[in-house]
This record gives sequence, structure tokens and C-alpha cells, in this order.
Amino acid sequence: MSEHRTIPTERLFWAVLESKPLGPRPLVGGRRYGERLGYLFEESLPVPIDEIHAVYAETEDGRTIACGMEREMLRTEAHGCLTLTPETPPEFVGPNVEVANLNLLQGEFEPERVRAARSNVVLAAGLLLALGLLAGGLGMVRRTAHWAAEQRATDGSIAQVYRAVLPPDPETKLPPALRLTTELRRLRQTESPDSIDLGARDASLAMAGMLASWPGEVHARTDTLTASPTSLAVTVVAPDAESAEALIAAIAPPPDGWRKTQPAMTNRTDGVEVRLSFTREEQR
Repeated sequence: MSEHRTIPTERLFWAVLESKPLGPRPLVGGRRYGERLGYLFEESLPVPIDEIHAVYAETEDGRTIACGMEREMLRTEAHGCLTLTPETPPEFVGPNVEVANLNLLQGEFEPERVRAARSNVVLAAGLLLALGLLAGGLGMVRRTAHWAAEQRATDGSIAQVYRAVLPPDPETKLPPALRLTTELRRLRQTESPDSIDLGARDASLAMAGMLASWPGEVHARTDTLTASPTSLAVTVVAPDAESAEALIAAIAPPPDGWRKTQPAMTNRTDGVEVRLSFTREEQR
């Protein structure tokens, strides 16, 4: 016996339903919609709709074709097959109806093999979705870890610059950035033309301005930092040329009396070396 069988048209109940007042068929939760179609179909049936198993197909012109069979007869006909469709639609229905859309073995009459195959498809789709979400989550975790490492490296470079500029003070509990701001304020308040250490203070101001404009988002490792009353120089190693250029562009201009020399970039095996320097202009 064939698993895909057809049944003569005259053994089935047929009707063309005017379903437009019911609205469009919902994508989910279509049980109530099917019940409302059944009430329309019952008007054309010689028996109650509860004794009929009905299926419905929509046509391109907006009509709904109803096809049904008595439940007891369908149980006998459905034995051993996977699909059961009409041979041809009746003439009053028209030729533009796909009988494959009127498979009677749906709902409670769906064969167990078909139900199991559909469940496997749904399960496989769910597994693929879960794997995709897992892969996306792992990628996000890796990116987060990467940027966290970059941020730690940047913080380490800034801390190294602070240690090189600020004198050690084991008694203070202020963070380095606040210490630098405090020191800068103190230098500005005590700045005097008669001070014998005017050059050193000017150098501190220039260094403080350089550090204040240091971009926190650029990862760079400090190699050397030197300061004197007449010059400042910082050598850092950036991971690539783009980071090096971003660092150079972010450094603010020096204060009055100082001149920013042309930055130098040199390729190294571990990155790009950048040398930034300020020189003090001669007093006239």
C-alpha cells in the first residue's frame, strides 16, 4: 500500500467559504480561526461539524476551500499512509487549487512518523540556535576580555608615568591623578620670578600638561622619561602606527615658554616607538 494516497472527490464534503470577514489567518494560535471556519463549513454539511474532520486551503483570489470527511471513515482510510489528498478538486471549486494543500492527515490524524520527523526538525533548529547563541556569547566574552586587558595595560602605562614624575610619598593616600593635580596647583600658587628653582617648576608644569592630555584609550608602554629645567622627553612603545599617531595627536600644546619638537616614530619588533619632547625657549 502506498504511503501517499489519494481519495475520490465524491467521497469528500466540499464548500467555498467567504472567510474575508474573519480577517487574515494568524501565523500562530490558529485553532480558534479553524473553529470559526468550521462553523461556516457546517452550514453546507448534512451532518454536524463535530463528525467531520475538515482541512482548509486559501486560494490566490482570497477564497477559502473547505474539504472534509467523516471521522470514522477517515480512520479506516488513513491506516498505513502518510498523506491522504483528494484526487482532483470539484468543478465548482475551480482548477487553481493545490490538492497537496488539502492533505486530510493533519491535526489529530497526523501520522506518528510525520509528527516525530517534525519534532526532530524543531529540535535540530533549536540546537542550531543554541549553538549560534553560545558562539556569539563566547565571542563577546573574548572581546570583553581583550578590551579589559587593553585597559589594564593602559592603566599600567599611565601609572608608570605617574611614578616617574611624582616623588615617592608613603604617607599620602591620594591617588596619583589627584596628587598630580595638587602638585600642579601648589606650583602655580608658589610660582615667582624670584624663585631659584623657576626652571624646575616650569618643567613640572610642562610635564603636568603633557600627562593631563595623555589619552587613556591608547595603549602604550613607557620606556623612558626624562625632565630637566630646559627639556622634557618621553619615549613610549605603541602597539601599532595608528595608536602611535593617536597618542601624538592627543598631546596638548606645551605652556608658554616651551616648544613642542617634531615627534619621532620608529618601527620596532614589539611595536612603534614614539619620542615626544618639549624644549624650553630661550628668554629674550
